[in-house]
Amino acid sequence: MDRRFLATASVDVTAFGLWRQDYSSGTITAEDAAREAFDAADRVTHVEASDPSLRTAQRYLGGMFTTYGEAVRLHAEGKDGGERMYLAFNFASGAHDVLAEAQPALRREGCEVGALL
Repeated sequence: MDRRFLATASVDVTAFGLWRQDYSSGTITAEDAAREAFDAADRVTHVEASDPSLRTAQRYLGGMFTTYGEAVRLHAEGKDGGERMYLAFNFASGAHDVLAEAQPALRREGCEVGALL
């Protein structure tokens, strides 16, 4: 269960970095970037995690993807998405902190979270 969540989250976090760069460089549109973010939020929040720290990270990651998508959409509409973007990166920081703290215990259980850090 937890390995499935980690695999899904790792792919989405890696992809997030790539399409965030693509959006910044103009390679993809705001709508494409927002859709990718919302899709990633759906994927990461619908994979069951049993470990409490992974469930917490799951909520943070879902929040990160969702608020990033909202920020991009607001910016594309000519509105200020800065507050949503700030919140997205706060969610990312929260996920990182939870996973970094839980990493030794998760590793002992056979769950590697390094790709998410």
